[in-house]
Amino acid sequence: MPVRHGNRGWVLGMLCFVYVLNFLDRQLVSILAKPIQDGLQITDSQLGYVTGFYFALFYCFIAIPVGWLADRSNRVKILSLACGLWSGATVACGIAGNYGQLAAARMAVGIGEAGGVPPSYAIISDTFPREKRGTAMGIFNLGPPIGSALGVAFGASLAAAYDWRVPFYVVGAIGVVTALVVY
Repeated sequence: MPVRHGNRGWVLGMLCFVYVLNFLDRQLVSILAKPIQDGLQITDSQLGYVTGFYFALFYCFIAIPVGWLADRSNRVKILSLACGLWSGATVACGIAGNYGQLAAARMAVGIGEAGGVPPSYAIISDTFPREKRGTAMGIFNLGPPIGSALGVAFGASLAAAYDWRVPFYVVGAIGVVTALVVY
């Protein structure tokens, strides 16, 4: 995918923003654990499963096939669809009325987020010449710490002002719009 020099910054900025969202919404369940637990009346064990196990299980099984697919098809569309999936699933976390629904939503978040990084690295490799890839990768990899920090600040603030469900709605909606822009 040849990209004109002037567009490289925009491409990298969008990839980094998607990666920020990837980690921002990943943090919400942990940050909002107590209100979620109280609201859905779930046990500590159930909370542990939705916080880590269900997400990680599906993430691990999907990441490699998505990488394989990104090597063989339209990387931008894969990234967009993945972002749309995890963002829609993030909204579903906020809608969840019980443990089963939250668990299913977290599994879908794991599937979607597994599709974020492999095509992003491939897009960076397509977009930046070899001598600029290290810097591009460094900028791209700011996404996780920025997303984690924003997740704490943004998620906790919204939940304190409104309800534990609101951060899931807001972050999910931003992600869906971002997926459409990327597409």
